Amino acid sequence: MANLSKALPIIVSNYSKLFGVTVRMQGRSAYTNGRTINIPRLDLNKEYSARMAYGYLAHEAAHIRYTDFEIVKESHSQFFLFVLFNILEDSRIEKIIGREFVGVWENLELLRLAQKKEWQTYKNEISSCRLLKEIATFVLCYSGSCCQKYKSERSKSAWSYWHLRARIGAGLTNKIAALTKGVMRCRNSEQVLKLAEDLYRLVKNDKTVSDLLEDEAKRALEDNSDEQKTYQYDFEFSDKQYRLEAH
Repeated sequence: MANLSKALPIIVSNYSKLFGVTVRMQGRSAYTNGRTINIPRLDLNKEYSARMAYGYLAHEAAHIRYTDFEIVKESHSQFFLFVLFNILEDSRIEKIIGREFVGVWENLELLRLAQKKEWQTYKNEISSCRLLKEIATFVLCYSGSCCQKYKSERSKSAWSYWHLRARIGAGLTNKIAALTKGVMRCRNSEQVLKLAEDLYRLVKNDKTVSDLLEDEAKRALEDNSDEQKTYQYDFEFSDKQYRLEAH
């Protein structure tokens, strides 16, 4: 434990020099804009938290190292497209950095394992889950199982598959799975964006999905809450309404 907490400042310094970025530890979120890496403030005196910090740092550093941020800007044209791109790009870059740097893979999987409470809540509320979130969650779990080979994601992807299949049918679910698995062949961010666009069009052009989204929108209009008043069903979801919890 002591070795982990003592080594982290050294690693942060090395990452800053290697990538020419500033590394900060503050708040509750991990993110990067290509110039700054931010990881959550954690108690580095605890081994579990120190490993989490390593995982966050490795993930965001992988974006700096392997992600084309000009492509990221292109993915922002539609929110659901960006969600799909972000999930698939995460899979690609985690696979690469886990292969190139010994010890990183275990800490990256730990970030998934830390989401036990959120996953249980998701399962408990699946009957009322919005369709696009359910699709994105399946893509998240299945890509993690196929691309990064996370054992923790196998049961999640199987559970997500059967629930999604019951909602939109085997045909579309299998097509989504096949496209998602294609991230294993993507060599760069541009190819990931193309794959995300293919997934986006597949979902958007499906009549079953369109009908279900229209039903969701109608139910939302009957609700007078502020959140539901702003609900849109044209694949544009505000951050307030829908946020992935992974990283």
